[in-house]
Amino acid sequence: MVGQRTQQIAFLDDSPTVREVLSCLLSDAGYDARACATWDELKDALQARLPDLVLLDVEMPQILGEHIGYVLRRDFPDLRVVYLSDHDEGTLRAMAEHTGVQGYIRKSPDPDQLLREIVAFLPSVEAGEGAGGS
Repeated sequence: MVGQRTQQIAFLDDSPTVREVLSCLLSDAGYDARACATWDELKDALQARLPDLVLLDVEMPQILGEHIGYVLRRDFPDLRVVYLSDHDEGTLRAMAEHTGVQGYIRKSPDPDQLLREIVAFLPSVEAGEGAGGS
């Protein structure tokens, strides 16, 4: 697998516990996990390297994840953005449709289910897709 790039998943969540769990889950599965606690941290991460997927918590203390989703889709139209939240499916579906993000994932206590749902939103490695380039 010469030259194959590890897929990067950046995520924004104000909960240290969620960040730690996601970091471990994604890293253990072989992904480059970028945990961000604030919108500023996520912006810095995006400037360093555009990830293959961004997961956004909807409820943040300073700014709504819904607004961040809109801004990311506007500024990075090829970036895959997904909401990750405890909100009900109807609310998340409406937010995703309104802001143009690729979808949503409900936070799950089952790490295997959560990982499967996250991986489903990643671009295909075989197809050479990816927001971050090579």
